[in-house]
Amino acid sequence: MKHYVVGMALIAFGFSISGHLLAADQIATAIGNCNVVVNASGQSRVEVTSNCNKETAADLQKQLNKERTERTALGESVAPRTLSVSQRKSLVASLSSIKSLRLRVIRLGDAEAGAFADSWIETLRQAGAEVEVRRVGMMGSNAPTNGLFLTLNPDSPISLGISEALRKAGVTFSFRKSSVDQVDAELLVGYRPLGPSR
Repeated sequence: MKHYVVGMALIAFGFSISGHLLAADQIATAIGNCNVVVNASGQSRVEVTSNCNKETAADLQKQLNKERTERTALGESVAPRTLSVSQRKSLVASLSSIKSLRLRVIRLGDAEAGAFADSWIETLRQAGAEVEVRRVGMMGSNAPTNGLFLTLNPDSPISLGISEALRKAGVTFSFRKSSVDQVDAELLVGYRPLGPSR
């Protein structure tokens, strides 16, 4: 039934199933005796008509809401990653208090990962960090390649502050302690992980 609802709701933009012209931003179709209206942004609702009982309309609306949630989740799972405005503000506020901060960002050649790395580089520089960018076409099979991976220099007393700043900003990342030359920490901006954008 769900696929039927979705399929029927997405019939020819601007026309109902009976061919009547609708407002330019709507699609409408009849399912049973109920009208389903979908606007241009994909929002759908069930209209109760004289031939559509409230129970059927409520059941259809529940199915449409579930489908909308699944569609939104699918969109998030393929959307490019970004740092939100609040994450940027939090990172800049936290990291700008760390004096003489030196970071290395590993930027992959992948378009999505590269663009996400660029937003990190810009944010880190806004916080006053000295940022070295290492451009890498591909990562070897032994290296972590999905998501964000932070390597903290155990010889640097300020490296834990970097990890704490990322946590405070709500950033999802993995980390380890290992020697990294000439910087307090190294951030590998890897490929986009499967699942919701983060």
